[in-house]
Amino acid sequence: MKRKLKTALLVVLCVALAAGCACGWYALQKARYETHTFPEPENVDELETSPYVIDYIYDPNDLEKVTAAVDDIFVGFVEACIGTTYEDAQILHGKWTAIPATHYRITDLFNIKGALRTDVPLEAETLGGVMIGGKEAMIPQGGFLNVGHYYLFLMSASPEGALSFSQYVDLGAQLDTAELAAYFDALKAGETPQLPDEASPALQTVDRYVQAYQNRDLSCEKTTRYPSAYEQTAG
Repeated sequence: MKRKLKTALLVVLCVALAAGCACGWYALQKARYETHTFPEPENVDELETSPYVIDYIYDPNDLEKVTAAVDDIFVGFVEACIGTTYEDAQILHGKWTAIPATHYRITDLFNIKGALRTDVPLEAETLGGVMIGGKEAMIPQGGFLNVGHYYLFLMSASPEGALSFSQYVDLGAQLDTAELAAYFDALKAGETPQLPDEASPALQTVDRYVQAYQNRDLSCEKTTRYPSAYEQTAG
């Protein structure tokens, strides 16, 4: 009887120990996925893909609504892809899954809305990215950014000050910054910039968003705006 009792206790202890180890392993793995930034694999273009679907409360093609609903609009240059982070990591159907976000380092060149710093690179994220395990990718709403390209970005900040993309438009790998500088100089001076007949497609895109912002739908303007970690300081 005593031997059976000892055996039963040993079994219970082993089960408890195994369960404890499993819980500890799960917690460590979950913490690892949710606190680290993982580099983007070189074969990202070869992975199986699925779209990251976002439900908008307004028509994303209505620029007068879009420009009102975001915190910042600017022309920037993508310096690097920093990597992927994960939220809400868990085991589902026998494998780890999580919500991915891809982070980029960007230089802000010209502000249209908001006042982000232009003297230091900023970090921003877009929802979507390579899934845990590196075998498939959830493509962000506007696709992955091309490092070395210029974009027009529409962004908003979280309560913690982190920047995330709402939308972005690829302006290409070449940009006439002198042309844009002259345009924004006129804008800052309170003038109405006039597009030259030979205005580049990039400048035409920028002007379209500037016009939309100036005529934005105020019913979509955010009532609460969270400042990002990259706000310009007065003076």
